[in-house]
Amino acid sequence: MPGHFTFFSSQRQGQTLLFDEAEAKHLGQVLRFQIGDSLEVSNGQGTLFQARLTELNKRGASAEILNERQVMAARRFVLAMGILKSSDKMEWVVEKATELGVPELVFLHSDRCERSKLNRDRLEKAALSALKQSHSAWMPIIRETSFEDFIREHVGMRGYIAHCPDELPAPSAFATEEAVVAIGPEGDFSEREVALALSQGFEAISMGTQVLRSETAALYAAVCYARGL
Repeated sequence: MPGHFTFFSSQRQGQTLLFDEAEAKHLGQVLRFQIGDSLEVSNGQGTLFQARLTELNKRGASAEILNERQVMAARRFVLAMGILKSSDKMEWVVEKATELGVPELVFLHSDRCERSKLNRDRLEKAALSALKQSHSAWMPIIRETSFEDFIREHVGMRGYIAHCPDELPAPSAFATEEAVVAIGPEGDFSEREVALALSQGFEAISMGTQVLRSETAALYAAVCYARGL
């Protein structure tokens, strides 16, 4: 039997898990699983299953549930960042944030964004791959919104807006029950956006004395979240 892998299924019928064509191909053609092999499966909604593969073909697969375990939801943490010019860099952020257990990712249409469209399908595929690689029970929520709507949505939560001045404090962990962190796009947030966030109770922070790329700053924030768990 192949090594330790986690597979994904969002379809359950009684004590049976169903896998789509892509997951069946990964099971059979790539990893060479066979009928009767044991599987670890995540549904991305907080449940990890131990199962036994019962059917496998080119169109799909199924497995019998042997047991299941509920994994407690992470505390509320929202990592937001301006939409980046490079889709590859955004996928990298999604991948690493998923591995670190970030429960919600928001991509912001902000003043200095150089890109207006977001390929949600690619980002969700990156998250799914990272969920399986990290053996996680939870798939992050991924969405997009305007900067203004994002600030309004999170008034009352412990909010942080990261921008470049190095005299600002840098976090070592976000240990509060609920936290929201906003990272700017290439070129940082505009003065207007920073002022709006501060007027709604957000706290200004930096990510250290060096100027980080947006994707690096987002990873820094995700690590600070993971340290505070």
